[in-house]
Amino acid sequence: MVNLPQICSPLKRKKSFNNSAQILDYNEVNRDVTDCPEAFAEDYRRSSLLNSSNGKILLACGWTTDEARRKFDMFPELLSGDDTEQTNSEERPLFTLCGKDSMNQTFAHTWVFMPSKSQWVYNWIFENCLVTLHPGTALERVHLFATDADQQETRAAESACGRGQDKNSALPNARHRHCAWHKINRNFTDDSEYKSKLISARKKDWKASIEIDVLIRWLWYFVKYYETAEEVNIATQLLHLYMNEDQSCHHGVIDETVRVDIRNFLSKSFFPNRVKLFESEFSGLRTLGNCTTSINEAENRVYKNHCCGPRPQHNLAETANRITKLNKLKEERKSRKIAADMRGTMGKITKREQMDDRLTDYANKQLIAQYSQRVNYFVYKSEQNVFWVKRKNIKVLLEEEEMEEGYDLPTELEVTSYHVDNCDPSDYKSAMTKVMRDVFLDLNVLGL
Repeated sequence: MVNLPQICSPLKRKKSFNNSAQILDYNEVNRDVTDCPEAFAEDYRRSSLLNSSNGKILLACGWTTDEARRKFDMFPELLSGDDTEQTNSEERPLFTLCGKDSMNQTFAHTWVFMPSKSQWVYNWIFENCLVTLHPGTALERVHLFATDADQQETRAAESACGRGQDKNSALPNARHRHCAWHKINRNFTDDSEYKSKLISARKKDWKASIEIDVLIRWLWYFVKYYETAEEVNIATQLLHLYMNEDQSCHHGVIDETVRVDIRNFLSKSFFPNRVKLFESEFSGLRTLGNCTTSINEAENRVYKNHCCGPRPQHNLAETANRITKLNKLKEERKSRKIAADMRGTMGKITKREQMDDRLTDYANKQLIAQYSQRVNYFVYKSEQNVFWVKRKNIKVLLEEEEMEEGYDLPTELEVTSYHVDNCDPSDYKSAMTKVMRDVFLDLNVLGL
């Protein structure tokens, strides 16, 4: 049995209508006790499900595989965590930690059955379970730790991340980052406080719908694309001016009531969390372009929708077995695909090299032929990147006619009838350009 920290905190359960977290007092759900290791063990409803043959209760269980440990040791820069429901008969949340490899492919490497979603559980996962399952230097090389904005999870992640200053923490060089998708989508566009008003504004005018879409994309630019503090400050000032315009001279079509709600979200929820959201706050870190926990969301969807995935009626052992087999199947499929791509690429490279040889020979022949024909053309450079080209039509015409032997063929075209008289030196270039234009327009000009 692992000694868990003696930390007490309210029990956290998820709302039924979405994936966001809600804090509830324990007496709202069960008896009037506090959610901590001891209270959880004493809870009769759960202990009736979790009692083992020796009379002890399993509080939490985490596991990994040899292949998952190897992948995480090779690519530890990104660490992303999230939980999901309805994977086992004991109603335990399943917490999954994922990463990304050099091919930008995701992989899961750590799984945990949680007794609840309290802070002491997350502390045990980040500071005990991870350290035990992944010895070595992998945890020291984690640069970014991404989670959603749950308060208990955030406090535990902050405690585990050393930010390059605390070498005794579980993740000594990691920085914690909130999921931008949860912040913008779940807390704004899909939140009950704003969703109905945004939908009403969209239906009222198509220009308002475009304006809302542009505003949402602007928020994503703060999260993903503004890499310096200067860019963020300039964009923040522009957004502030736009959102605080007087309605009578407002350039958009959104009503003032909707703009008030948007300003409230920006001032109370978005900008105060810039340290956890904006790309400019993570300068110099290997974020690999990740600002969300989408890799965990995708992993959880696979568990729930795959025919071989775990189901709510499975016990913990069956669920863990199915997840392990499913992860092994996914890695084998990825290996086969990479091997096939490498074999296919080698064949294509050979064909491209052969084509390059033929193309090079053709290009060289064309260049030599054109160079040998240079004496048959007049060229004049009128501007920096503009050339006037014409063919010596008199010479071509004489060559095509039947000429008597000894006929003296002129070697160049005489243009002595064109003169520039009484020209000011400052206008000499323009005057010469006019003369040469007249010369080249007299004959057949082949623009090049």
